[in-house]
Amino acid sequence: MIKKQTQTALICTALFILPGCFWAHKKRNNPHPLVEQIRTKGKSSLQLSAQWLDESTCKKRFWGVNLIGSDIEVLRIRLINNGEERYIFRPSYCSIDRLPADEIAPLLQYDTSSRVCWLSLPAFIFCWPLIPLIIVPQGLYWHHENHKRFKWLQKNTLGPDTSFEVAAYETVEKYLFVPTDEAEYHPLSLELFDSNTKELVKHSIS
Repeated sequence: MIKKQTQTALICTALFILPGCFWAHKKRNNPHPLVEQIRTKGKSSLQLSAQWLDESTCKKRFWGVNLIGSDIEVLRIRLINNGEERYIFRPSYCSIDRLPADEIAPLLQYDTSSRVCWLSLPAFIFCWPLIPLIIVPQGLYWHHENHKRFKWLQKNTLGPDTSFEVAAYETVEKYLFVPTDEAEYHPLSLELFDSNTKELVKHSIS
């Protein structure tokens, strides 16, 4: 009888543990990918560095939210222009599919309507003065915070419709939000137009 109970317990334990072994998120072997610059007309003053964010860094950067748990990989790129040239990026200059800011924003914002509704219902029944004194100001704070986060995403996301310019001696940092399947199986290259030499400077990220 004891032997049978032990076998049953082991089977149940395996059913809970084994799925995690197969479906757990895979950690990247190289969070800092190699970046190779390819150009034909002389030396470039532009430097590009890239980093795939892990869960911890993702939470620190995005207000405690782990986007990797939502099957979204985050690539941070930093462009440093050490010269007087001007570089231009257009949407077609990136080889990988990425998500726009308005698709990422709901994952990072407070669900203001639901929170205010669930807080207002008990307050209305038991102590209605809490609604104008506490709940309404808190709802306005959440709304304002959501607006700030969306504006930040619009400015710093390298989405499918993003264009920007790297001026002389300027440093620009952008975030790419890439579906996990796309990030794992598709190579990534990024190009910028050099306004001085009139050529596309390609960066291969691997």
